[in-house]
Amino acid sequence: MSDIVKQLLESPSPKEFSTSMKQVQEQFTSQTDFLEKVAEYLPLRLYESYYGDSVPQGFFGIMAAADAHDFFTDDTSWRPYIQQTWSAAKERKRTPWNLSNIESTNGESLEKRWQCFTETANSANISGALTSAVSFLDAQADRDYFRSEVLSYAMSDMAHGGFKFLYLFKAWKFAELLGWKHAEKILFPALHFLVVGPRDTSLSTNVQEYWWENPLSSTLKNSAPVPNKIRSRAEEALLFGDSTKDALEAVSLLSQSGAGAEFVQDALLLTGAQAITNARLGHWRDPIRAFHFVYLSQFWAKLVEPHRQTYALLLGAALIHRASKNSSQGLESQRLDQVAREFLPTEPTKVLRSVVSHSDPYASATAAYAVLEQERDNNCDLATTLMDLAVKNDGDVCGGDDILLIHELTDCYKRSSCSERDRYLVSAAFFLGRIPKSYELFGTYGF
Repeated sequence: MSDIVKQLLESPSPKEFSTSMKQVQEQFTSQTDFLEKVAEYLPLRLYESYYGDSVPQGFFGIMAAADAHDFFTDDTSWRPYIQQTWSAAKERKRTPWNLSNIESTNGESLEKRWQCFTETANSANISGALTSAVSFLDAQADRDYFRSEVLSYAMSDMAHGGFKFLYLFKAWKFAELLGWKHAEKILFPALHFLVVGPRDTSLSTNVQEYWWENPLSSTLKNSAPVPNKIRSRAEEALLFGDSTKDALEAVSLLSQSGAGAEFVQDALLLTGAQAITNARLGHWRDPIRAFHFVYLSQFWAKLVEPHRQTYALLLGAALIHRASKNSSQGLESQRLDQVAREFLPTEPTKVLRSVVSHSDPYASATAAYAVLEQERDNNCDLATTLMDLAVKNDGDVCGGDDILLIHELTDCYKRSSCSERDRYLVSAAFFLGRIPKSYELFGTYGF
């Protein structure tokens, strides 16, 4: 473990952190090498004896920063790691968990070890659950089996808006990025939260019962896009329906229109982006986690039996509906396109940077529309600007959710064929303009 990384992650002030971070950049020519040292030291310290309204998110933010790599040049590629590592340095840390005492159970079958994991996890026995979990990490076949099963287990638990699934999914991806080095440490905080944190399976139980009766099998065979009128009707039900059943029947409506699964997924993601825009000031976390969930669930579906893809669609719809009911500021969607048509700035990128920094969400949305109109064939410039603005803000404001959101919204924009796909990037601009600002590190570090 590098002393400079330990010093960095224990820096008490932005000035000391900045000094240590510059030494890190000189010492580590490879960001991957730096991340390996962070993974060796940090995750075992970020857990709680009891999880209340919040979860230690510093390591999640660093994992989210890894998704932002392609948005930056070689000269600026450290920015997301600087921002999120500073957030992790400020976060409360506990006595590091000792994994060295865990005894291997590799002699047992995969099924037996998984049964042991679920039994210990269900009883909140973290030591027993970790013992079972670590036994899966050495061999590729064992990892693949455990990855599929434990993500499915986490997916059913909707406590904290589905964050258990999100945290664990990102941990698996990060462990894979680092070639499985320190995999047991990387997975630890997400597994600890999964086992020790509050549990809520009521929503997933309702969805599963609906899915058993309405598996939407035709959706997996269909290949047509969603008609605009049908998508609008479904979106209204997803955002403002009275009950979870309204949201589930909205997915059935999309399926009955002849739409294929990828188009239904796009319709759900567009609705999720709208839910973020609709959220009351300060109530963005639920709809953002719902959006993350729907986005990542499509990759979970590739790890399990193909027919479970429709279950993921229904579960994502139910979560969007719940998030919208908990956060929406009214019974109508926030429409930003009319504002944009009334005033299109002539230097929209410059305006965008200014209005986001000054917390004007409507002007931010307007500027984003203007950039899209001027650079229709070069939309990556807008995405890069949005990510640059996201990492300018201190990492603990959003805990990495903003970085992850820009990455996901950009990917959705690129892949969508819907006539309203601009909503993805405009929602990103609106969100960045609306969240609180704290440029403490930016002012000290000066990147």
